[in-house]
Amino acid sequence: RVAGEEAITDIVGALPVRSLEDAFQEPLEDVERQRAEVAERYHLSDSWQKRLDQCLRKSEGDLRRRNSEKVLSTWKAAAAATSEEGSCFFLDQLVRLQRNYSATYGATFDAAVLAQAVEFGSTLQRTRLVECIRLRDLLWPFV
Repeated sequence: RVAGEEAITDIVGALPVRSLEDAFQEPLEDVERQRAEVAERYHLSDSWQKRLDQCLRKSEGDLRRRNSEKVLSTWKAAAAATSEEGSCFFLDQLVRLQRNYSATYGATFDAAVLAQAVEFGSTLQRTRLVECIRLRDLLWPFV
């Protein structure tokens, strides 16, 4: 497990989640309440506070990235299952799946995740079409 993953799971639950805003709000409020007190007590400089801010932003970015990766991974699994249902043409089903994920996960299913999902879905569709054509070509002489 990734360091701190248990603490994250305690706050937001298992990834992926729709929004991480609530996960960041309470811990950041706690940090802000303690920041001035700790800085004064231990005579910490402004540079310490800047490093703390950088660390917090990096942790927030890492969690957002992991959540997006998990959403994409979940979408890919659902898309792969859709592609295995037997039809040669399923891109319309992937579009519906994408719209569902966009509605469910909101900003987490952002443009970057969407681009990766579209690329994956297009690759699945191309592969399936090639398989269907090959199968037809193999069976045609026997018909």
